[in-house]
Amino acid sequence: MKPKQKQKEKPKQTGQKTAPEVPFNKLAMTAGAILLVTFIVFFSSFNNEFLMTWDDQAYVTGNELVKDLSFDGIKRIFKEDAGQYANYHPFTIISLAMNYHEGVTAFPYIFTNLLIHLLNTLLVFILIYRISANKLIVAGLTALWFGIHPMHVESVTWISERKDVLYTFFFLLSMLAYWEYLGKKLSMKFYVAGLLLFVCSMLSKAMAACLPLVLLLLDYWAGRKFSMRLIAEKVPYLVIAVILGMVAIKVQAAGGATQEAIQFPFFNKIMHAAYGFAAYIGKLFVPTHLSAFYPYPYPLVNSGWTISSIPKELYIGLLGTLLIGGTAFYMYRKGHPLAKTVLFGLGFYLASIALVLQYIPVGRTIMSDRYAYIPYIGLFFILGSVVHHYMKHGKQMGNILAGIAVIYTLVFGYLTMKQVKVWKNDDTLWTATINNYPDDNRIVLAYYNRAAYLYEQKKYDEALSDFLVIARHDPNNVNTLERIGRIYGQNKNDLNNSILYFGKAFAANPKSTDAVRGLATAHGMRGEYDKALEYSLKAIELVPNDGNLYMNAAASYQFLGN
Repeated sequence: MKPKQKQKEKPKQTGQKTAPEVPFNKLAMTAGAILLVTFIVFFSSFNNEFLMTWDDQAYVTGNELVKDLSFDGIKRIFKEDAGQYANYHPFTIISLAMNYHEGVTAFPYIFTNLLIHLLNTLLVFILIYRISANKLIVAGLTALWFGIHPMHVESVTWISERKDVLYTFFFLLSMLAYWEYLGKKLSMKFYVAGLLLFVCSMLSKAMAACLPLVLLLLDYWAGRKFSMRLIAEKVPYLVIAVILGMVAIKVQAAGGATQEAIQFPFFNKIMHAAYGFAAYIGKLFVPTHLSAFYPYPYPLVNSGWTISSIPKELYIGLLGTLLIGGTAFYMYRKGHPLAKTVLFGLGFYLASIALVLQYIPVGRTIMSDRYAYIPYIGLFFILGSVVHHYMKHGKQMGNILAGIAVIYTLVFGYLTMKQVKVWKNDDTLWTATINNYPDDNRIVLAYYNRAAYLYEQKKYDEALSDFLVIARHDPNNVNTLERIGRIYGQNKNDLNNSILYFGKAFAANPKSTDAVRGLATAHGMRGEYDKALEYSLKAIELVPNDGNLYMNAAASYQFLGN
């Protein structure tokens, strides 16, 4: 008798019934349709421009590193630690450098961003199809909503956010490799591949450091029992995350990104995190009033947050977080068939967004659309699973949810096409932000950036209007006062107002060279040569090697007969 052959051990994965394999042509058609829809809603982004006031200059147009793709140039990219972008992401800079040599327009950069986003959408489809045990509806809805959600516009159409789509590409590939590792009887080739892809993800953006936690969630989803091996598998990932994370922190510190605008009390920081956790989920369902800048909800007085009381928005966020967490716990306790799905999806969401929930405040914005790029996968997975579950087990409810899913998909597509146009240029971007927070001193940055862009476009009246708004909210903003004085003097020939605002700038900072130079010039043009000489001499004290200042002083002496 032949010895009985030992059967191959089948991977124990989700604990759910595995659906029959979907024919490849049906999978390909579904994925192709999703990618086509995603491409269509983002198509108008090809008309978008570089953002002059929002990082694109630092990353591309004014970045010397992207101009050199030689061996020495690439070495400089990997050694860059001056904090120019407050990030360490050499792979991202290399990819931007490749686009730099394709031309001087924004098109190749945006095209590449969209191409990577399409690849990410395909990877989401494959990953969810695999981990959902061949459930096409779950994979299709998760990938479709990932592809077309309005909150993802910032990551795709903003050239500087190349790091988002690129790190996600390697992140998802690493997850797929790890899932294959679990499914192929812990085959080391897939483990090593996942580890290498994780390194690539970390070198694209340090936010990938959350992957070890996500892999633990995949272990949970696959039904693995807790063991020392399970923990040991994550140690190399943790080592890589710590090493490259420390490099990123060092670069962020050099760029000033880790400096808190204000020292918030501990309880406030907890409230910020709870608010962010709930607010991102709220934006998933109602993606309106999207903004490039979301200010903290505190009043702003003299450039500092007034934190004597906690705003109601933070309490609402905390309540929302408790309700979400309480619902998940209730489902788990009651043994709901979707409980494990909800725990896994929420765990994925929390693990991948925890680092940016502003427990440690960075800058003056409490949230950013781009931070939801990967985390939303977990939430879309929950929603897709809910629709699939009720379509299979509750026909009436399933039909209702399917109808809602269709409506939401159409709404997402429409809003995304609108949001893509918001990111067309600095004017459209900051106008949308200002419309969300009209006449609000917390967003003077938006007014300033729009004004700077309009000034460069020689739209002086519009630029002046924004600068005057800033001066009203922040009367000691020297840079703004100087800009107003320059527009009145050079572009409107209004010397009285020019002297008025240069004088305000000088009063705010007597060592402002531009203010003193502006006063000297304006008084000279008005024939007040004694005043012109006074300010020319003050300017010479500040900048003793500027020959033009001596020429101005000499002219004033001449007109005074000296």
